[in-house]
Amino acid sequence: SSGTGIIFYRDADKNQIYRVQSSCNDDMDDGWLANVTRYGHQIVGSEERLKNPLIKKDGRQVPASWEEALDLIHKRFSEIKEKKGGVCIGGLVAPNLDNASLYSFGKFFRTILNSNNIDFRQDYKRLPETESVFGCWCRQKFRIADIDDSDIIVSFGSDLVREHPNEYLRMRKAYNFNDSRLFSINPYGVKSADIAEKQLVYKAGTDETVINGICLAAIEENLVDQTAAAELRGKLTPANSGEAAAICGVEVESLKAVARVLAEGRKITFVIGELVARSIAREPIAEALCNLDRLFGIRRKGQMAALARYANSIGAERLGLLPDPSGSVRDKLKEIWGKFPEAEAHNTDAMLALMKKEEIDGLFVLGANPMMLYPDREFVAEGLGKIDFMVVCDLFETETTALADVVLPLSSWAEYDGDYLNLEGVKQTAHKAIGPTGESKPGYEIVREIAQRFETSLFETDGQLDDECCRLLEIEPDRSLPDQWHEIRPTPVESSGDYPHPLYVVDDAHHVGHLTEKAASLANVSGEAYVELSRDTARKYELSAGEMVRIESPGGKLIVPVRVSEWIKNDAVIIPRNFYTTKVTCLISRKDRVNWVRVSKVDE
Repeated sequence: SSGTGIIFYRDADKNQIYRVQSSCNDDMDDGWLANVTRYGHQIVGSEERLKNPLIKKDGRQVPASWEEALDLIHKRFSEIKEKKGGVCIGGLVAPNLDNASLYSFGKFFRTILNSNNIDFRQDYKRLPETESVFGCWCRQKFRIADIDDSDIIVSFGSDLVREHPNEYLRMRKAYNFNDSRLFSINPYGVKSADIAEKQLVYKAGTDETVINGICLAAIEENLVDQTAAAELRGKLTPANSGEAAAICGVEVESLKAVARVLAEGRKITFVIGELVARSIAREPIAEALCNLDRLFGIRRKGQMAALARYANSIGAERLGLLPDPSGSVRDKLKEIWGKFPEAEAHNTDAMLALMKKEEIDGLFVLGANPMMLYPDREFVAEGLGKIDFMVVCDLFETETTALADVVLPLSSWAEYDGDYLNLEGVKQTAHKAIGPTGESKPGYEIVREIAQRFETSLFETDGQLDDECCRLLEIEPDRSLPDQWHEIRPTPVESSGDYPHPLYVVDDAHHVGHLTEKAASLANVSGEAYVELSRDTARKYELSAGEMVRIESPGGKLIVPVRVSEWIKNDAVIIPRNFYTTKVTCLISRKDRVNWVRVSKVDE
């Protein structure tokens, strides 16, 4: 999502990319390339790419022509629509696809199927049905280059090296050349804290309490306006910073230190990360962060935002790929199309629940892999297992394509021109480097051809598609946060004696999502699943690096090798989600704020 600029070196005769180099955009990347950016292109030329459509016949997927596949899709979706209505068809789309593909997908669902069951968020627990405070944090203005001259930088709930390696390097630059002061606040120790003046590692599930503690410390130290302090203090639990520190497991002096720098900072960059976004408690945490921002005036002094994770998460939201888009987006879509469905809207979680109840009969998945990424493997498997007809488009065969009735080969971003919005909301164009692999097609082309089977032309010309996208992207996002103090009274989160360790499922530092495992160079650096434990936890269970360990939750278990971390300082258990052989989401329940696991040594 950084929008790092790259140049492809290719062999046109062999239709291959053999190297990537930075194209150096100082405002965004300073010429730095993370490993996943430098070597991720290798998935494009993988021998495992899907090259032609597949159709399930007699329980087996067999090769088919595009004509046969498209005719079957039209036939089955039409039957569902005529029998139960388009509301009984759901759509999941990947947030790393280009603007044209995302917008085409949304227009197909809303104008042809008359359905609002679309979502690009497949890896978050229990999403809100409608507009949310956390959603506002995702839309806040953020400029990567402004990190450079920020005197105070705070990372909250973000494992930066795994989530935003380029922004981490900007922070190192600010630290090395501008004497910026960095503060890391997370539920486990992270590598990016190596340059932090102070790292606060709080207990799992106490996110709001640590924020309340910083606010209370500022009030007690007379660092903020006392009228505001008096208004806010009665809305917070616990009553003072000392109690908050005890609950969170951090030192009260650390809370006071953060309060002082937020009060004194001249230009602040405050990053909200994926550990907040993936939490079932993202809304109360977001409200607590509103209090923090209002008390210290953080955004007036600089920038504070939840950073987008994927290449086009920002584009997906602004183009209306949410079940219930913002009012301005909805109004613009109605203006462009002349209509907008009044049907009930369901997000990913709600769609899966309706699939389990057999109230959604059809599913169209474009580039997404919920079987691997959704944070409750049993729940998603039950839902997808009851679908009458499922279409999946992807670059590779996956656990999700294995369940599909029709599988369509998707072209990669390097095989066609496409526009994307980076985490700043800046539109960038990726130009075609090579031709398509096999019979693969871009997402927008697949959607267009399906629409034609319904005797409807989504767009009369390519220019119309571009024009409609541009009209939507001209809308200034609503960035207004609630102008009020929020009552934040956290409920304690306790572990079970049988499962004492909090689990965090993350991206490996060299991977993103479910595709990069196919890049040979990335697989050579990090090619197998593992569990990361602190030195103390490894010592407790008499574990050495490389030994096999059993990780169990009430929902499932895994056996993986151990990595002993020099960064993790508490009892947290960290497992990457990027490896096909490890069904890590079986350990997660979508209903639990904290997922607890136990650790045991595997006997030889």
